[in-house]
Amino acid sequence: MNLSSLLRRRLQWLNLPTLSLLALLQRTPVLQVAATVERLVISSPVGTVLRSAATVAALGALHSRAGATELVTNVDSPLKATVGTPIPSVAFGLTGTQTSPVQWQIGGTLPPGLDINGRTNLGSFVTGNPVLSGTPTKAGSYTLDLVGEDGGFVSPSFTYTIDVSAGSGVTAPAFTTQPQSQTVNTGANVTFTAAASGSPTFQWQKGGVAISGATNSTLTLTSVTTTNAGTYTVVATNSAGAVTSSSAVLTVNTPQGAAPAITVQPLSQTVAPGGAVTFSVTATGTSPTYQWRKNGTAIAGATASTLSLTNLQSGNAADYTVVVTTTGGSVTSRFARLVVAASDPGRIANLSVRAPTGVAGQSLTVGFIMSGGSKQLLIRASGPTLGALGVPGTILDPILEVHQKINGQDTIVKSNNDWGNDPAVAAIPGPFPFLPNSKDSAMLLNVDSDRTALVSNGAGTVGVTLVEVYDVGTGNTPRLVNVSTLNFSGTGDNVLIAGFIISGNTPKTLLVRGVGPTLSSFGVGGLLADPVMEIHAKDSNNQDVVFAANDNWGDEPNAAAAAAIPGPFALNAGSKDAALLITLPAGAYTVQVAGANQTTGNALIEVYDIQ
Repeated sequence: MNLSSLLRRRLQWLNLPTLSLLALLQRTPVLQVAATVERLVISSPVGTVLRSAATVAALGALHSRAGATELVTNVDSPLKATVGTPIPSVAFGLTGTQTSPVQWQIGGTLPPGLDINGRTNLGSFVTGNPVLSGTPTKAGSYTLDLVGEDGGFVSPSFTYTIDVSAGSGVTAPAFTTQPQSQTVNTGANVTFTAAASGSPTFQWQKGGVAISGATNSTLTLTSVTTTNAGTYTVVATNSAGAVTSSSAVLTVNTPQGAAPAITVQPLSQTVAPGGAVTFSVTATGTSPTYQWRKNGTAIAGATASTLSLTNLQSGNAADYTVVVTTTGGSVTSRFARLVVAASDPGRIANLSVRAPTGVAGQSLTVGFIMSGGSKQLLIRASGPTLGALGVPGTILDPILEVHQKINGQDTIVKSNNDWGNDPAVAAIPGPFPFLPNSKDSAMLLNVDSDRTALVSNGAGTVGVTLVEVYDVGTGNTPRLVNVSTLNFSGTGDNVLIAGFIISGNTPKTLLVRGVGPTLSSFGVGGLLADPVMEIHAKDSNNQDVVFAANDNWGDEPNAAAAAAIPGPFALNAGSKDAALLITLPAGAYTVQVAGANQTTGNALIEVYDIQ
């Protein structure tokens, strides 16, 4: 992958991790990876670390016989459980084998409410020790069939039984909130809401047919069309029975004219108590009307293109949106977060990337650049601890290297293999703790310019790893001004995902890009031909929302301003790369880059701090 002399001259002045990423690809070519990658968790994981599930020895050698292959577990079969009561975490292993299993085939029936390593579907598990956990929701007797494999050995099939009783005082669900009928125009978003007693599970239906994945107490339909019109119900189920809600009829009208489009979004703001704020929106369409909302609830009388608030107090702090309506339909703006407090400017404080590594020696590559001086960073590569938290197929022995160009030569400036309970690393607040004596890797490193982190697998097998970069210093000078990752983007849970955190409490303007086609100028092959990028955030109700999205970068109203920013390499004119020049409130975000029409390929995610 050699750059042409023209491109070398054009990009010679750039001091960006992107170029380091591309240079390192000459050493470890990017390969298409088909591995299970779940969504990135950019905050501390919820759940209990099963410290006893790491080895067969910790499970206890139950039912073992010398020379025989036996199933071992920390809870005897049958497991006695009760609806609504969490079970003790049950870890499985084998004894009597020369090597520990690296993969399991698990069949049978899993009790509703329980999971294995975070999955509710049975089948193949790439892990040394599957862990059963959760809270059962339905009484009955359930049996699992477990077979362990180590590549050259397949164990006999073992059974494990879970007996779930209904418990005392369990009654069938009863609806306390019924879904309501609605009439909307095409393009609108619709939410049906229900509530029921008895701690039930939910399954929404349309015309009596279950809707795949619609298992929450709310059902949201986005950008509806006439095909969404129909009768909706929801079934609430617990161990004592099931009940179906009343019908909610959705009517979808097709008005004349074009739907409106927002060209200027309202922006998040931080204002001191007693101050004033004005939110504004600009939209296309004939004779648009406006309705502002506070945390999703319409504000009486707020029907202009601007919303002004004075004498701000803590009660005014919220997420504000505006619904723009014309005869052609309605569109809702991004939320603009109002923080009522003294301003506390922040910085990019964290980058997290989770992806597979180790296929044919491929390393997971993450780039970052510090501007304004030197600052200490915490850099981690987790695999074993990630597996203990329930992520399947994790890397067994991540090896972390940090590279830098020194006198034109790619140089490893620091490396780590096994973090060794480093007290300086363990003392950093924020990141989830590593398991003691685990083979996860971590280091503290002073960084004054661009660096690239590579993670390989010392065990020589394929696995999923999480790479994290934390700014553990204080102040915004120096600060991280660019973070990036280059990897394969698949489909479903295998799309390319990166997370980042903006510290402080004030909004920050960033350039976020999902690059595929333009990478051909650098000799990268197997590219994602048409990247579609989404930026996910948590709203005021702690719900995951798509804050912003882009398919083709040139379609954005501020595309020219984004292209004029100095520093990032130029995207090819008319290319299908994705980019957003966007102002984000402080908080945690996830960037997802997937291929249009379920296509796959290599892609680059970049986040630039341009303030």
